[in-house]
Amino acid sequence: MRIVNWNVEWEDHQAYIDGLAQIVDALPRERLIVAGDFNQRYVGRSYAPMPLQRKLHHALIPRMNIVTRDFELRGRCTIDHIALSQDLNIVKLTAVDNIRDDGKISDHFGVIADIGISS
Repeated sequence: MRIVNWNVEWEDHQAYIDGLAQIVDALPRERLIVAGDFNQRYVGRSYAPMPLQRKLHHALIPRMNIVTRDFELRGRCTIDHIALSQDLNIVKLTAVDNIRDDGKISDHFGVIADIGISS
């Protein structure tokens, strides 16, 4: 049995979240979009340790809405997310399939977002 020390296994992810929180805190609170590979699911089983799940949550919420938190394709939840400041809203989310006839073109499926300004 292998004992996993999440502080070592997840240290890059922890550094990413720490850096993300600092950057987001320094940015204006309007017209802000954060998008990328958060490396965490928000629905179902997340492989990230609970302390890191909470840390990511606190880095973005409540000032941002993670509009992809329950977005999925063929039963697979995304780990690539889009977070919007409270003055923006999602008009439409679309998945870009990562599987073609001859196999996978990526290990992640893509996400396309149409974004509007909240009234």
